[in-house]
Amino acid sequence: MEYMCNVANNFFGDLFMSVRQLQLYDFFARISRAFPLLNILNVISLHGQKKKLTHQQNEHKQTSSIIEYPHLMYLSLNRVYVDYIKQFLFESNTYLPYLNKLSVQYQDLIDAIENFTNNAEKVNCAKLKYIILFSKPSMYPENFHDYFPSLINKLLF
Repeated sequence: MEYMCNVANNFFGDLFMSVRQLQLYDFFARISRAFPLLNILNVISLHGQKKKLTHQQNEHKQTSSIIEYPHLMYLSLNRVYVDYIKQFLFESNTYLPYLNKLSVQYQDLIDAIENFTNNAEKVNCAKLKYIILFSKPSMYPENFHDYFPSLINKLLF
Protein backbone atom coordinates (compact mmCIF):
# COMPACT_ATOMS: atom_id res chain seq x y z
CA MET A 1 0.00 0.00 0.00
CA GLU A 2 1.54 3.31 -1.08
CA TYR A 3 -1.35 5.71 -0.41
CA MET A 4 -3.61 6.12 2.60
CA CYS A 5 -6.48 8.56 2.90
CA ASN A 6 -8.56 9.88 5.80
CA VAL A 7 -6.75 8.52 8.81
CA ALA A 8 -8.46 9.77 11.97
CA ASN A 9 -7.28 10.20 15.54
CA ASN A 10 -8.35 6.65 16.48
CA PHE A 11 -5.30 5.36 14.56
CA PHE A 12 -3.09 3.35 16.94
CA GLY A 13 0.24 3.59 15.16
CA ASP A 14 0.98 0.35 13.31
CA LEU A 15 3.96 0.33 10.95
CA PHE A 16 3.35 1.01 7.23
CA MET A 17 6.76 0.98 5.50
CA SER A 18 5.55 1.58 1.93
CA VAL A 19 3.02 4.41 2.48
CA ARG A 20 4.40 7.69 1.12
CA GLN A 21 1.29 9.91 1.03
CA LEU A 22 -1.21 10.49 3.80
CA GLN A 23 -4.20 12.66 4.65
CA LEU A 24 -4.99 12.92 8.34
CA TYR A 25 -6.61 14.88 11.11
CA ASP A 26 -4.46 14.62 14.25
CA PHE A 27 -1.81 12.62 16.21
CA PHE A 28 1.42 13.69 14.57
CA ALA A 29 3.88 11.75 16.67
CA ARG A 30 2.21 8.40 15.96
CA ILE A 31 2.10 9.25 12.28
CA SER A 32 5.82 10.02 12.10
CA ARG A 33 6.67 6.66 13.70
CA ALA A 34 4.13 4.60 11.75
CA PHE A 35 4.97 6.04 8.32
CA PRO A 36 8.77 6.41 8.27
CA LEU A 37 8.94 6.99 4.48
CA LEU A 38 6.12 9.53 4.32
CA ASN A 39 6.92 12.31 1.84
CA ILE A 40 3.49 13.96 1.28
CA LEU A 41 1.25 15.00 4.16
CA ASN A 42 -2.11 16.73 3.82
CA VAL A 43 -3.46 17.84 7.20
CA ILE A 44 -7.16 18.59 7.42
CA SER A 45 -8.82 19.50 10.68
CA LEU A 46 -12.10 21.25 11.23
CA HIS A 47 -11.22 21.80 14.91
CA GLY A 48 -8.28 23.34 16.75
CA GLN A 49 -5.94 21.15 18.76
CA LYS A 50 -7.42 20.23 22.12
CA LYS A 51 -4.08 19.20 23.61
CA LYS A 52 -1.60 21.82 22.50
CA LEU A 53 2.11 21.32 22.99
CA THR A 54 3.39 22.52 26.32
CA HIS A 55 5.49 25.31 24.84
CA GLN A 56 2.55 26.58 22.80
CA GLN A 57 0.83 27.18 26.10
CA ASN A 58 3.98 28.46 27.82
CA GLU A 59 6.81 29.39 25.48
CA HIS A 60 9.43 29.26 28.25
CA LYS A 61 8.82 25.66 29.26
CA GLN A 62 9.04 22.79 26.78
CA THR A 63 8.56 19.19 27.87
CA SER A 64 7.41 17.53 24.65
CA SER A 65 9.87 15.91 22.26
CA ILE A 66 10.45 17.09 18.71
CA ILE A 67 8.62 15.09 16.06
CA GLU A 68 10.69 14.21 13.00
CA TYR A 69 9.47 13.49 9.50
CA PRO A 70 12.74 12.44 7.86
CA HIS A 71 11.38 12.16 4.30
CA LEU A 72 8.54 14.70 4.21
CA MET A 73 8.89 16.92 1.15
CA TYR A 74 5.37 18.33 0.64
CA LEU A 75 3.12 19.60 3.42
CA SER A 76 -0.42 20.86 2.85
CA LEU A 77 -1.96 22.89 5.68
CA ASN A 78 -4.83 24.55 3.84
CA ARG A 79 -7.78 23.55 5.97
CA VAL A 80 -6.36 23.74 9.47
CA TYR A 81 -6.30 26.05 12.46
CA VAL A 82 -3.20 28.16 13.09
CA ASP A 83 -2.00 25.87 15.90
CA TYR A 84 -1.41 23.10 13.33
CA ILE A 85 0.77 25.44 11.27
CA LYS A 86 2.77 26.21 14.40
CA GLN A 87 3.01 22.48 15.08
CA PHE A 88 4.80 21.89 11.79
CA LEU A 89 6.71 25.10 11.10
CA PHE A 90 8.23 25.71 14.53
CA GLU A 91 11.51 23.78 14.68
CA SER A 92 11.01 23.26 18.42
CA ASN A 93 7.92 21.14 17.54
CA THR A 94 8.76 19.36 14.31
CA TYR A 95 11.96 18.65 12.41
CA LEU A 96 11.46 18.59 8.63
CA PRO A 97 14.91 18.16 7.05
CA TYR A 98 13.65 17.74 3.46
CA LEU A 99 10.53 19.89 3.38
CA ASN A 100 10.64 21.93 0.18
CA LYS A 101 6.97 22.58 -0.70
CA LEU A 102 4.26 24.08 1.51
CA SER A 103 0.62 24.73 0.72
CA VAL A 104 -1.11 27.10 3.15
CA GLN A 105 -3.60 29.97 3.45
CA TYR A 106 -1.57 33.20 3.45
CA GLN A 107 -3.40 34.82 6.37
CA ASP A 108 -3.03 31.65 8.45
CA LEU A 109 0.71 31.66 7.74
CA ILE A 110 0.94 35.32 8.80
CA ASP A 111 -0.96 34.58 12.02
CA ALA A 112 1.13 31.49 12.83
CA ILE A 113 4.46 33.20 12.48
CA GLU A 114 3.27 36.44 14.01
CA ASN A 115 3.64 38.58 10.89
CA PHE A 116 7.19 37.34 10.29
CA THR A 117 8.49 38.40 13.69
CA ASN A 118 8.83 34.97 15.34
CA ASN A 119 12.17 33.28 14.61
CA ALA A 120 11.11 29.84 15.89
CA GLU A 121 10.00 28.73 12.44
CA LYS A 122 12.86 30.09 10.35
CA VAL A 123 14.72 26.74 10.13
CA ASN A 124 11.79 24.80 8.64
CA CYS A 125 10.77 27.72 6.42
CA ALA A 126 14.26 28.45 5.10
CA LYS A 127 14.42 25.24 3.07
CA LEU A 128 11.16 25.81 1.22
CA LYS A 129 11.56 26.13 -2.52
CA TYR A 130 7.85 26.41 -3.32
CA ILE A 131 4.89 27.86 -1.46
CA ILE A 132 1.35 27.47 -2.70
CA LEU A 133 -0.69 30.30 -1.16
CA PHE A 134 -4.47 30.16 -1.23
CA SER A 135 -5.19 33.86 -1.16
CA LYS A 136 -2.76 36.24 -2.75
CA PRO A 137 -1.62 39.09 -0.51
CA SER A 138 -1.64 42.60 -1.92
CA MET A 139 1.96 42.96 -0.79
CA TYR A 140 4.41 40.89 1.21
CA PRO A 141 5.95 42.06 4.48
CA GLU A 142 9.45 43.51 4.23
CA ASN A 143 11.09 40.50 5.89
CA PHE A 144 9.11 37.83 4.00
CA HIS A 145 12.15 36.63 2.07
CA ASP A 146 14.23 36.43 5.28
CA TYR A 147 11.97 33.53 6.25
CA PHE A 148 11.95 31.97 2.79
CA PRO A 149 15.42 32.62 1.30
CA SER A 150 15.24 29.57 -0.99
CA LEU A 151 12.16 30.92 -2.79
CA ILE A 152 13.17 32.56 -5.98
CA ASN A 153 9.96 33.75 -7.59
CA LYS A 154 8.33 30.38 -6.88
CA LEU A 155 5.17 31.45 -5.13
CA LEU A 156 2.20 29.65 -6.59
CA PHE A 157 -1.43 30.76 -6.32
